[in-house]
Amino acid sequence: MIYEILNASLPALTDEELRPLSETLANIEQTRLSLEQMRREEKAFSQLCQAYTAYNRSVLGKRASLLLGQRERLQAAERRLEAIGGEQKEAEALCAQAAAALAALGELAADGVFPEHAALAAEATAETADDALAQVFRQRLKAWRAHLRAVRAAFADIGQRREEFARLAQEFSEELRQLDVYKEEKAQAERALGEARQALVAQYYEWKKAYAERLPVEEETKLLGMLADLYETCDWQDVTEVLEAAQTAAQQRLLAQESERLTRACAERRQLTAAAEKLVEAERAYAFLPAEELTPQGIAALAKAQESSDAATLAKRFTRVSNAYQESQSVLTEYRLILQTAETALALPAGLGTAAALAADDAAAAVLFPEDWQALREAAARQLVLTVSGSRKESPYAERDALAQRLAEQQNLLSEQDEALYKQIIMNSIGATISAHIYDAERWVSQMNAIMAQSETSSGLRFHLSWKPDVDAADAAGGENLREVVRLLHADPGALTEEDRGKLMDFFKNRVDQARAIADADDKSADAWSPAVRDMLDYRQWFAFQLSYDKGEKIRRRQLTDRNFFQFSGGEKAMAMYAPLFSAAYSRYQEAAPDAPRLITLDEAFAGVDEQNMRDMFRLVESMHFNYIMNSQAVWGEYDVVPELNIYSLMRPLNAPFVTLVKFHWDGRMRRPLDAGAEGSGETEAADDADGAAG
Repeated sequence: MIYEILNASLPALTDEELRPLSETLANIEQTRLSLEQMRREEKAFSQLCQAYTAYNRSVLGKRASLLLGQRERLQAAERRLEAIGGEQKEAEALCAQAAAALAALGELAADGVFPEHAALAAEATAETADDALAQVFRQRLKAWRAHLRAVRAAFADIGQRREEFARLAQEFSEELRQLDVYKEEKAQAERALGEARQALVAQYYEWKKAYAERLPVEEETKLLGMLADLYETCDWQDVTEVLEAAQTAAQQRLLAQESERLTRACAERRQLTAAAEKLVEAERAYAFLPAEELTPQGIAALAKAQESSDAATLAKRFTRVSNAYQESQSVLTEYRLILQTAETALALPAGLGTAAALAADDAAAAVLFPEDWQALREAAARQLVLTVSGSRKESPYAERDALAQRLAEQQNLLSEQDEALYKQIIMNSIGATISAHIYDAERWVSQMNAIMAQSETSSGLRFHLSWKPDVDAADAAGGENLREVVRLLHADPGALTEEDRGKLMDFFKNRVDQARAIADADDKSADAWSPAVRDMLDYRQWFAFQLSYDKGEKIRRRQLTDRNFFQFSGGEKAMAMYAPLFSAAYSRYQEAAPDAPRLITLDEAFAGVDEQNMRDMFRLVESMHFNYIMNSQAVWGEYDVVPELNIYSLMRPLNAPFVTLVKFHWDGRMRRPLDAGAEGSGETEAADDADGAAG
């Protein structure tokens, strides 16, 4: 109990002394709480941005897929257009060859008097595409050429034929007999030829129906006439030659139409490609994705990934964006999420998507690829996620990055505050204050020991008080180096090395961290820190008092234990208790103003103490300059070590309902009444029966 009283008598750190530390800790805690909140917000924004990034990848992937598809289709159309150009040149060469063949036929017709040449030549310039008729024409023409060659040979042999005429005339009669037979065969052949002509005409109409080919009316009429007069006015080869020329012309016409169509298709594909490129560039301009994903290779990879996903992926990913924000609403209390549709402006065909726009008779508005245009129009719209804080609208990426920057700034601020806490506040302020308190306590202990050394009892009992670092009672974090810390606190701050400063900072940091842990266990507010820090920095808990005693020449500096205490006499026990208690009171008054009273009060003062030891008690009290009030049945305080004293004696006559007060004054040599009304002249006799009070 005495040690506890002594420890409590030491001045604790005041609120004013702790104010710089408390304010700094409050700032640190506020910064720490702000950091925790920003970390929660950053985590929420990171989750939101993660979902938003997946959505943005899908948007860019879809637009890139449309672009790559349009580029592929444009390249295919351009390659086809180039091939058509080559086929057109081939057709032109064939037309030239047909024209040359017709010219040669004209010459042969002139030589051989081919009557059907004019008609067939006209038919040859007509446009047709029937391969079967062309083949018939070529065969007929071939046969006619053979006939011309035979005619020419006949002309050459006419002379010889005349010589044989006579012979033939002789045979004529015989041939006439066969004539009737031949006529009948001719009639049958003519009937078969007619049927064959009708079959060719029928086949022509079947071909016409099957291939949906239409010849000009005049050309069709001529061709049908040639078929009807086949082998009369013309031969099959004549028809074939006409059809070949018509086929070549038709092919050239079809190639020209295909070229025109492909030219238009290429032009429209270029428009589609340009529109798709605009969509991709608009998406790249948002810069929502990492730079490597915005390269051509990265965009191509996103397009491929999007093509492999289902059609609902884009909507699903945006739903995740909305869900991610809803889940973080409790954290992002200072932000408001808005969804905004952003549409990239495209030069779309007028009336796209309407029946009028796609009508065949509306050439100005009609498009070749309405589905492609519709896909681009749908892809031109995307959802933007914006966060609103005050009047500022930002993307979640901007808010996340801004939070990261503020976090870094707050981290730096916290580091600066920690540095200020340990270097400036603790080392220079609190450390110096604690050092001063420790120094004052040690000086006080020395003073008390000097006083107690002079307070030797009649039995030679003297007491000695020590105040040392309590390594055993200190916590593990600071106990092992507590003596070193005390030594460093005693040292000149300017003489401390960096290693010494590091030891002190580690010690105090450990103490503050423990206080933080204690405060966090109950309440994370800055107010909870003050008592915890006050306890962890209470220097009084770092030391322990120990009372030792000397007794005569035989006992030197022995620790006062309970066993030794109970072996003392009554006076010695009183001295063992009063000496440290008076010292404790003296310590308290050391911080008072010079003119402040140093008051102590004792009830049943020095009970059980003999006269000699009583004198020593008063000498100890007077040496400490106490102002005192004591009450006792036997104590008058009339000792030579007491320079001045007022004494009040309370007297109660037998069974009287009142108490009489008698006043005296001790001047250091003798006792005198303070008023003339005091009863009795025998001072000693009066004192023997009275309760006394001294002050």
